[in-house]
Amino acid sequence: MDDDEDESSTWDRLPGDVANTLSAVLNSGDIPPRALALYARWWQLETWLRTLTYVELRSRDGLDWGSNLDPQAESRRRKDKQYEYMASPDWDDPLAYLDASRLLQLIDDNWKLFEPVLPTREVWAGRKAELLSIRNRIGHRRRPHRDDLRKLEQTLRDLEHGAFQAVTAYNRLWDIDRLDQADPIVSWSHS
Repeated sequence: MDDDEDESSTWDRLPGDVANTLSAVLNSGDIPPRALALYARWWQLETWLRTLTYVELRSRDGLDWGSNLDPQAESRRRKDKQYEYMASPDWDDPLAYLDASRLLQLIDDNWKLFEPVLPTREVWAGRKAELLSIRNRIGHRRRPHRDDLRKLEQTLRDLEHGAFQAVTAYNRLWDIDRLDQADPIVSWSHS
């Protein structure tokens, strides 16, 4: 199968309304194709960072994990609840209401949690400034810089190894018989 067939089959699997919208937007020239690609890659990056943040904070703080978030995120979430008829799948997730700049700051503020799966702190600091610049262009509907997509894709590649480490860190096999039998989780698993 060549690349054209692969792309065609991906396009064919899109829901009809999505395929129609993307076709209309691309054919009309309203959105530069590079901008659409950049939005898609940003979605991937920000979704991964929000997921990683949730996993790390929840692992460290348990049910109190949200206490580290900017109060404005919770305020936005509560305000959004007024429009229940427009609920999205992540409307109960306070991280979905956290500004990207606050998300990156949260990572910095809890660096020890993220250090094993992100580039060095110095590299991350430089990358963060570039990422926020890209995010600003996206958020304010400015045309992408010609290098934005490449920089974003490089960041995703640089995060790939850490993503694998993060996901597998919580997927280790434990010999349950060696764990504390007084732990309610352990005792439940033996019943």
